[in-house]
Amino acid sequence: MPLRQRPTDMIMYIPKHFADPNTAKAAEIIKTYPFAILMTSSSSGASPEVTHLPLLIRDTPSGPCLIGHVARANPHWKMFDGKTSAVAIFSGPDAYVSPTWYDTPEMVPTWNYAAVHVHGCPIAMDDMTAARAALADLVAAFESPETGNWSMDRLTEERIQRQLKAIVAFEMPIENIESKLKLSQNRSAADIEGVTRALMNSPHEGDRETARMMLDAQSG
Repeated sequence: MPLRQRPTDMIMYIPKHFADPNTAKAAEIIKTYPFAILMTSSSSGASPEVTHLPLLIRDTPSGPCLIGHVARANPHWKMFDGKTSAVAIFSGPDAYVSPTWYDTPEMVPTWNYAAVHVHGCPIAMDDMTAARAALADLVAAFESPETGNWSMDRLTEERIQRQLKAIVAFEMPIENIESKLKLSQNRSAADIEGVTRALMNSPHEGDRETARMMLDAQSG
């Protein structure tokens, strides 16, 4: 999936050793952690609109984009005009890092994490057929045998139409992407080993997932 990385007006602070130019990894984080924060700011200086929502990344003939939907009662959608810039913020695994895990003395606590910021201009879908397809794609992406493989086919056409009228589906063509992997890359090999070992032995899945991402970063 050819995602682009380039400067943007809404940039994330990324020290060089935490920058990740691997856009395939960024796409993987988006797919694995799809629940995002979408923020849109107007040029008038008004407070930004912010919505928490799941987003799906997909390829289109014109390039990769994000798709999602918001409640029609949410005024955020009125900014989905294809001209107003937005950023979708995805958070990967994260974990507290204790200085007791370092080989180096006199260290302080920190936090390891992965974050991806996707920039673009959302466009509301006026075509109900396209909106319906977007909803079906979202359901298909998150349903599984474990959840019962629910699909919109289980709803009556009347119920589907009511639902479509209550939401606004949108797509956001991806203009650029920023990816930050803060995984102790600025520490010594012994420090990284100590942090990875401690996190891998944690009872918390998020800690262990952060450790696995650290191992991937070292091997990559």
